[in-house]
Amino acid sequence: METASVLTNLERKIITIIQHHNKRGRSTSLRELKMRLSHEESKIQSTIEDLIKREWIKIHENEWTVVKKLF
Repeated sequence: METASVLTNLERKIITIIQHHNKRGRSTSLRELKMRLSHEESKIQSTIEDLIKREWIKIHENEWTVVKKLF
């Protein structure tokens, strides 16, 4: 099982933002992540796809949901 210690800084930030929005009942958009993280949209998208493959995030009803919580 993969632990949070192996995540990159960007991966941790993405998970934290999505998790925060999940708690508030909101969905996170790629545009919002780009604005908050100051990274290229393609980099954020590829990181999210990788996190989905590694089962940190899943897609549920067209929204990202954190599977393995950081906190």
